Amino acid sequence: MKQAEQERADAAQSLAAAEIARKEAEGFQLQIAQANERAAQAEEQSAKANLELAKLKTARTLSIEQQERIASKIKPFPGIPYDLWVSGDSDSTALMGLIDSTLRSAGWTFNPPDTPIMFANKAGIIADSGISIHVPEEHRAEWEASAVALRNALIAEGIPVTAFADNAETNKQMGRTRIHVLIGSKPLN
Repeated sequence: MKQAEQERADAAQSLAAAEIARKEAEGFQLQIAQANERAAQAEEQSAKANLELAKLKTARTLSIEQQERIASKIKPFPGIPYDLWVSGDSDSTALMGLIDSTLRSAGWTFNPPDTPIMFANKAGIIADSGISIHVPEEHRAEWEASAVALRNALIAEGIPVTAFADNAETNKQMGRTRIHVLIGSKPLN
Protein backbone atom coordinates (compact mmCIF):
# COMPACT_ATOMS: atom_id res chain seq x y z
CA MET A 1 0.00 0.00 0.00
CA LYS A 2 2.82 2.34 0.81
CA GLN A 3 4.34 1.59 -2.57
CA ALA A 4 1.03 2.41 -4.32
CA GLU A 5 0.82 5.72 -2.48
CA GLN A 6 4.39 6.49 -3.46
CA GLU A 7 3.64 5.64 -7.09
CA ARG A 8 0.58 7.88 -6.97
CA ALA A 9 2.61 10.71 -5.44
CA ASP A 10 5.31 10.20 -8.08
CA ALA A 11 2.66 10.18 -10.83
CA ALA A 12 1.09 13.35 -9.42
CA GLN A 13 4.53 14.99 -9.30
CA SER A 14 5.21 13.87 -12.86
CA LEU A 15 1.86 15.29 -13.99
CA ALA A 16 2.58 18.56 -12.19
CA ALA A 17 6.06 18.73 -13.75
CA ALA A 18 4.57 17.95 -17.16
CA GLU A 19 1.98 20.72 -16.70
CA ILE A 20 4.72 23.18 -15.73
CA ALA A 21 6.79 22.10 -18.74
CA ARG A 22 3.73 22.44 -21.02
CA LYS A 23 3.05 25.98 -19.72
CA GLU A 24 6.72 26.91 -20.17
CA ALA A 25 6.60 25.53 -23.71
CA GLU A 26 3.46 27.58 -24.44
CA GLY A 27 5.25 30.68 -23.07
CA PHE A 28 8.25 29.96 -25.29
CA GLN A 29 5.97 29.49 -28.28
CA LEU A 30 4.34 32.84 -27.56
CA GLN A 31 7.76 34.50 -27.24
CA ILE A 32 8.86 32.90 -30.51
CA ALA A 33 5.69 34.10 -32.25
CA GLN A 34 6.22 37.62 -30.90
CA ALA A 35 9.87 37.58 -31.95
CA ASN A 36 8.86 36.39 -35.43
CA GLU A 37 6.32 39.22 -35.65
CA ARG A 38 8.95 41.79 -34.61
CA ALA A 39 11.37 40.34 -37.16
CA ALA A 40 8.73 40.58 -39.91
CA GLN A 41 8.03 44.21 -38.97
CA ALA A 42 11.75 45.01 -38.99
CA GLU A 43 12.10 43.38 -42.43
CA GLU A 44 9.15 45.43 -43.72
CA GLN A 45 10.66 48.65 -42.35
CA SER A 46 14.01 47.74 -43.89
CA ALA A 47 12.38 47.12 -47.27
CA LYS A 48 10.61 50.50 -47.07
CA ALA A 49 13.85 52.23 -46.11
CA ASN A 50 15.67 50.57 -49.00
CA LEU A 51 12.93 51.67 -51.40
CA GLU A 52 13.14 55.25 -50.12
CA LEU A 53 16.92 55.17 -50.45
CA ALA A 54 16.61 53.91 -54.01
CA LYS A 55 14.20 56.77 -54.77
CA LEU A 56 16.69 59.27 -53.38
CA LYS A 57 19.53 57.79 -55.42
CA THR A 58 17.51 57.63 -58.64
CA ALA A 59 17.97 60.78 -60.69
CA ARG A 60 14.94 62.66 -61.90
CA THR A 61 14.89 62.46 -65.67
CA LEU A 62 12.68 62.69 -68.71
CA SER A 63 12.99 60.30 -71.63
CA ILE A 64 12.73 61.57 -75.20
CA GLU A 65 9.18 60.21 -75.32
CA GLN A 66 8.24 62.00 -72.10
CA GLN A 67 9.73 65.25 -73.38
CA GLU A 68 7.74 64.90 -76.60
CA ARG A 69 4.50 64.31 -74.67
CA ILE A 70 5.14 67.35 -72.48
CA ALA A 71 6.02 69.50 -75.50
CA SER A 72 2.83 68.43 -77.30
CA LYS A 73 0.76 69.55 -74.31
CA ILE A 74 2.32 73.01 -74.14
CA LYS A 75 2.74 73.71 -77.88
CA PRO A 76 -0.66 75.42 -77.98
CA PHE A 77 1.06 78.25 -76.06
CA PRO A 78 3.95 79.33 -78.35
CA GLY A 79 6.16 82.26 -77.49
CA ILE A 80 5.63 82.06 -73.72
CA PRO A 81 8.62 83.80 -72.12
CA TYR A 82 10.33 81.89 -69.33
CA ASP A 83 13.48 81.80 -67.28
CA LEU A 84 15.13 79.08 -65.23
CA TRP A 85 16.21 78.84 -61.62
CA VAL A 86 18.05 75.81 -60.28
CA SER A 87 19.71 74.29 -57.24
CA GLY A 88 23.36 73.56 -57.88
CA ASP A 89 23.23 69.77 -57.47
CA SER A 90 23.78 67.52 -60.48
CA ASP A 91 20.27 66.02 -60.40
CA SER A 92 18.62 69.44 -60.55
CA THR A 93 20.91 70.83 -63.23
CA ALA A 94 20.49 67.75 -65.45
CA LEU A 95 16.70 67.95 -65.11
CA MET A 96 16.84 71.67 -65.83
CA GLY A 97 18.55 70.95 -69.15
CA LEU A 98 15.83 68.46 -70.12
CA ILE A 99 13.01 70.81 -69.14
CA ASP A 100 14.66 73.72 -70.97
CA SER A 101 15.06 71.63 -74.12
CA THR A 102 11.41 70.57 -73.87
CA LEU A 103 10.17 74.15 -73.45
CA ARG A 104 12.24 75.36 -76.41
CA SER A 105 10.98 72.51 -78.62
CA ALA A 106 7.42 73.58 -77.76
CA GLY A 107 8.15 77.10 -79.01
CA TRP A 108 8.52 78.81 -75.65
CA THR A 109 11.02 81.70 -75.48
CA PHE A 110 13.93 81.52 -73.07
CA ASN A 111 14.97 84.76 -71.35
CA PRO A 112 17.91 84.67 -68.94
CA PRO A 113 16.96 85.57 -65.39
CA ASP A 114 17.69 89.00 -63.97
CA THR A 115 20.41 88.02 -61.53
CA PRO A 116 24.15 88.43 -61.32
CA ILE A 117 24.50 84.95 -59.82
CA MET A 118 23.96 82.38 -62.55
CA PHE A 119 24.51 78.69 -63.14
CA ALA A 120 26.23 78.07 -66.50
CA ASN A 121 25.12 81.53 -67.69
CA LYS A 122 21.64 80.07 -67.99
CA ALA A 123 19.81 79.87 -64.68
CA GLY A 124 19.55 81.76 -61.45
CA ILE A 125 20.63 79.89 -58.34
CA ILE A 126 18.07 78.87 -55.72
CA ALA A 127 18.23 76.95 -52.47
CA ASP A 128 14.97 75.08 -52.62
CA SER A 129 13.59 71.60 -53.18
CA GLY A 130 11.05 70.35 -55.67
CA ILE A 131 9.84 72.03 -58.82
CA SER A 132 7.64 75.06 -58.93
CA ILE A 133 6.30 77.30 -61.65
CA HIS A 134 5.72 80.95 -60.89
CA VAL A 135 3.59 83.31 -62.95
CA PRO A 136 3.83 87.01 -62.10
CA GLU A 137 0.45 88.12 -60.84
CA GLU A 138 0.18 90.91 -63.42
CA HIS A 139 0.51 88.33 -66.26
CA ARG A 140 -1.71 85.68 -64.73
CA ALA A 141 -4.58 86.17 -67.20
CA GLU A 142 -2.34 85.67 -70.25
CA TRP A 143 0.10 82.99 -68.96
CA GLU A 144 -1.71 80.98 -66.31
CA ALA A 145 -3.18 78.45 -68.75
CA SER A 146 0.26 77.73 -70.20
CA ALA A 147 1.81 77.32 -66.74
CA VAL A 148 -1.00 75.00 -65.68
CA ALA A 149 -0.50 72.96 -68.86
CA LEU A 150 3.23 72.65 -68.09
CA ARG A 151 2.58 71.73 -64.46
CA ASN A 152 0.03 69.08 -65.42
CA ALA A 153 2.27 67.67 -68.17
CA LEU A 154 5.21 67.32 -65.77
CA ILE A 155 3.01 65.68 -63.14
CA ALA A 156 1.62 63.27 -65.75
CA GLU A 157 5.21 62.19 -66.48
CA GLY A 158 5.98 61.54 -62.81
CA ILE A 159 7.73 64.83 -62.05
CA PRO A 160 5.94 66.43 -59.10
CA VAL A 161 5.40 70.16 -59.14
CA THR A 162 5.14 71.48 -55.60
CA ALA A 163 3.89 75.02 -56.06
CA PHE A 164 2.23 77.35 -58.48
CA ALA A 165 2.14 80.88 -57.22
CA ASP A 166 3.80 84.22 -57.55
CA ASN A 167 3.31 87.73 -56.35
CA ALA A 168 5.38 90.87 -56.47
CA GLU A 169 6.47 90.59 -52.84
CA THR A 170 7.50 86.93 -53.02
CA ASN A 171 9.88 87.17 -55.95
CA LYS A 172 11.12 90.72 -56.32
CA GLN A 173 14.47 89.59 -57.73
CA MET A 174 13.04 87.28 -60.39
CA GLY A 175 11.67 89.84 -62.80
CA ARG A 176 8.09 90.31 -63.83
CA THR A 177 8.23 89.74 -67.61
CA ARG A 178 8.25 85.94 -67.81
CA ILE A 179 7.24 82.67 -66.21
CA HIS A 180 9.80 81.35 -63.75
CA VAL A 181 10.57 77.62 -63.77
CA LEU A 182 12.32 76.66 -60.54
CA ILE A 183 14.06 73.27 -60.36
CA GLY A 184 15.07 72.66 -56.77
CA SER A 185 16.88 69.71 -55.30
CA LYS A 186 15.08 66.39 -55.11
CA PRO A 187 12.56 66.42 -52.26
CA LEU A 188 13.26 63.97 -49.45
CA ASN A 189 9.66 62.80 -49.16
